[in-house]
Amino acid sequence: MTYYEGTPWGTIAAKKKLKQTEHAFEDWRTTLVEVGERLLREIGKGNVSEEVKKEFTQFIEKTKAAGIQRREDGEE
Repeated sequence: MTYYEGTPWGTIAAKKKLKQTEHAFEDWRTTLVEVGERLLREIGKGNVSEEVKKEFTQFIEKTKAAGIQRREDGEE
């Protein structure tokens, strides 16, 4: 096997990084749905508890710390 045969290590690393990013996104999305459902249930009852407010605030802060923020350019 020569140097140029086989899968380049850069491609392997890029695929691994992409897979890790996809898993992280799935985790964030799952957490958002769980927190959002709790928040909606509390709103439906007519009273949002401090616990739910705190949980939602922590999620938003954690998300921003990870670099996930709302786009300012108006794109979705």
